[in-house]
Amino acid sequence: MIGMQRIRDWIDSLEGGSDEADTMAWHTLAAGYLIRLYRFVQITIREFLDDRLLLRAMALTFATLLSIIPLLAILFGMFQMFGGGEWFVDVLRPVLMRNLAPGSGPAVAQRIEELLVARGGGPAVSGIGLLFLVFAVYGIFTGIESTFNLIWGVSLRAGVLHRLPLYWGLVTIIPILVVSSLALTTYIKALPLVHQAVESVSFADSLINRLLPVLMVMLGFFLLYRFLPNTRVRTYAALLGAVIAGLIYELLKSGFIFYTGKLVQYDVIYGSLAIIPLLMVWVNLSWVVVLLGVEICFVTQHYDLLQNKRKHVVFSRPQKDALAYLI
Repeated sequence: MIGMQRIRDWIDSLEGGSDEADTMAWHTLAAGYLIRLYRFVQITIREFLDDRLLLRAMALTFATLLSIIPLLAILFGMFQMFGGGEWFVDVLRPVLMRNLAPGSGPAVAQRIEELLVARGGGPAVSGIGLLFLVFAVYGIFTGIESTFNLIWGVSLRAGVLHRLPLYWGLVTIIPILVVSSLALTTYIKALPLVHQAVESVSFADSLINRLLPVLMVMLGFFLLYRFLPNTRVRTYAALLGAVIAGLIYELLKSGFIFYTGKLVQYDVIYGSLAIIPLLMVWVNLSWVVVLLGVEICFVTQHYDLLQNKRKHVVFSRPQKDALAYLI
């Protein structure tokens, strides 16, 4: 009853505009945001576990490891048709080194580069080989779409005629994003004002090199979250999920590099095969982050509805006491 009396006193004092009313308003507003944030995190975790997304991430990891070479081979063949095969490999190399099994990227990039140069655009990518590549890429995108639809609770899948242009569009956008990030980095560095800042501030160059790839990752996540599910995804929900997932992805990448480089020496155990478990673990972690971003989109768009589910959010006694103190 004391809490209710305090709230009544605060409402009565609003007309007077007292400092106590302002302080009370700020405390109430802060407590409201904390409650909403707590519920948002709890609902997201609950939905993530209910959808068994850790298991889904493992399945997508297996599919990714089978289809990554076919996907890159198709992209390599597209660029090779226009005489840009070697240029594509030069552009792809730093991207692979930065995002595939961080800490062991050079070995992975070198092996993939050898496979692309040896087989891209040749007999292996013609006839039956081309059909296999297309089938592998189609399979991975179908698996991704099915998982996204599961999260969004969509039972009906889009027809093949609708999915093929969408998949092909995403496959085409991937190299465009890669090229854009590199070209944009070079362009921004060449601007007079930025060039002077890079020369005068030692960390400016490193900041630009790290910031733009992060933005490109967020943009890629946004396109997946916004257009791949067979339902209407609001722009603000896809944007929030992409930003949070992109930040988690970059933090996870830094932690993975530290873990594999400082704490664990996999080459002592696995020898020359050490890259295999590292690649599998990293791809699996990456898919966990991607699916977490989808879940964040879903919870953001349906937050009010999810609060009324049977598994409602329950606060413990200490949490209630802490929130009451803030209010």
